[in-house]
Amino acid sequence: MLSPIRVLSIEDSSEDTDIVIEELRQGGFEVICRRVETPADLHRALRNGNWDVVLSDYSMPRLNGLKAASMVRRHSPELPIIFVSGVIGEKRAVEAMRAGVCDYVSKNNLGRLAAAVNRELRRTAERNQAQQSLQEAKEYASSIVASIHMPLVILDGNMGIRSVNPAFEQAFNWLAGRSSPQAFEALLELIPQKAQVIASVKKALRSGEHSSELEIEIELPERRLSYLVSSQAIEPSRNGSEGRVLLVMHDVTERKALERRMIASQRLEAVGRLANNIAHDFNNLLTVIGGRASLLESSSQCSATQDTAQIILAAVNRASRLTRQLMAFSRQQAQDLSEIRLDVVVERIKPILRSLVDESIDISFQLNGQSDLVRADLSQLEQIVVNLAVNARDAIIEGGKIVIRTSCQDMPQGRILHQGGGVPPGSYAILEVSDTGTGMSQEVLDRIFEPFFTTKEPGKGTGLGLSTVYGIVQQNRGYIRVESKPDQGTRFKVYFPAIQADSGSEAAEQGGASD
Repeated sequence: MLSPIRVLSIEDSSEDTDIVIEELRQGGFEVICRRVETPADLHRALRNGNWDVVLSDYSMPRLNGLKAASMVRRHSPELPIIFVSGVIGEKRAVEAMRAGVCDYVSKNNLGRLAAAVNRELRRTAERNQAQQSLQEAKEYASSIVASIHMPLVILDGNMGIRSVNPAFEQAFNWLAGRSSPQAFEALLELIPQKAQVIASVKKALRSGEHSSELEIEIELPERRLSYLVSSQAIEPSRNGSEGRVLLVMHDVTERKALERRMIASQRLEAVGRLANNIAHDFNNLLTVIGGRASLLESSSQCSATQDTAQIILAAVNRASRLTRQLMAFSRQQAQDLSEIRLDVVVERIKPILRSLVDESIDISFQLNGQSDLVRADLSQLEQIVVNLAVNARDAIIEGGKIVIRTSCQDMPQGRILHQGGGVPPGSYAILEVSDTGTGMSQEVLDRIFEPFFTTKEPGKGTGLGLSTVYGIVQQNRGYIRVESKPDQGTRFKVYFPAIQADSGSEAAEQGGASD
């Protein structure tokens, strides 16, 4: 069976073309041929046809063989060209090879033409197969890179971006629209460890090896990201080339946040145990001091001694309040549990809250009259509301707003974060206290529940208000979340597990009376 072949013949002699076609047929080819002999005809043939091989004469009146080869190469760089001509000489043969001609067959020796054509067709097929395999490999590699959730970026020796994966585009989509060198420069400017990143990339380019991981932080306006970055040279910088390096960025922001929360939780647990021991021992001392002072006051006839005893008793009472706060933080305070609604708690102490706040501060209440019941100590709940309101008041320098809300929410997943971990699934009654005050930095947020930690001036705060809130929330099986940024205010949200209402309970009746 003959092999079909499409031949473009560049020849001024139709007889010579017929001889060439017959020779190919004798060699086992079924030939489809078109003959051209002018530049215009050649241009149209290349544009409109799909050819397997070009057979060209060298010397023609209207088209030089080298010019014809150049036209073919510009249009179809991979199309094989074979000169079929008289003796053209060694010098012209070399020029033809440089012009992209694959072979030369003399018209006086056409016996090797079929073999030459067959060889070039085989080379073309192998080349096409290699290109297809390469394209498939590229597509496969691209699909793998696209599926990687870590940001990947290929940089050149000048720190310009050459390629990125979808994860990088998603993480840093604000870089879109910038030229590649400027894009990475903009990213580097947000990295405090900029010099170390550049040094790591340069080292990988020089050595051609994998660099060690480098922990960096990216300071975005809305948040801070943490990454582990490593560099791998995929084309080392050698012999004057700028090279290429793959930068792998592993996002560890959540892991670092979890580590900070775990450390804070462990620190609070340790401080809580210490606070409890101190509070118990100190309370024993206060009991002795208070008892002796009371005895001194009642047994002495001297007014000066009685006055001194009263001063001692007043100091003992103030110290006792501090020990109760410490015991609340350490979750060792005695409780009187009852079932009550959070909106009832807030309603009870509205007058107290208004009296605590300056007239320049607008305090408002958004209470859910049908909020879920919670089982907790009423006085402790009141203490939480008061402490959070006072904290909000102190954060407002001059004029501002405080909003106290109650609400209900079902948590299908434990996705809400707080100092100790996640909020488990379930129904919760929520107390929210927000303000338009000065807000807090991340460094302050990490320590706000530590006892005796305060940002106030000496003598203006004990540092026990928020630590007491934290301890009470923990003791009542609740969870607390804080959202704050400098100059953007603060919002505390306290989650208490909701319970089913008992229509016969006194607490349920209280809740109904207040609705």
